[in-house]
Amino acid sequence: MTLARERYRLGLASTVDVTTATTTLLTVEVRLSEAQYAVQASNVALAYATGKGGRSEAFSYLVGRLTNQFVRF
Repeated sequence: MTLARERYRLGLASTVDVTTATTTLLTVEVRLSEAQYAVQASNVALAYATGKGGRSEAFSYLVGRLTNQFVRF
């Protein structure tokens, strides 16, 4: 997206190019978040299936992992 903005600034790209780059970036970020969530949900399902915790413990595990993954200071 930075490249698209720079090309636009130099007159080498249109606003459509910048909008397309922005849309593509946001789509990829959403897909990444969905994949990360799927991995964490699978970890919880595995922990539950292998007896490493009950439902509430598995939920706590998932919340902890998601919090650590998405909330970074």
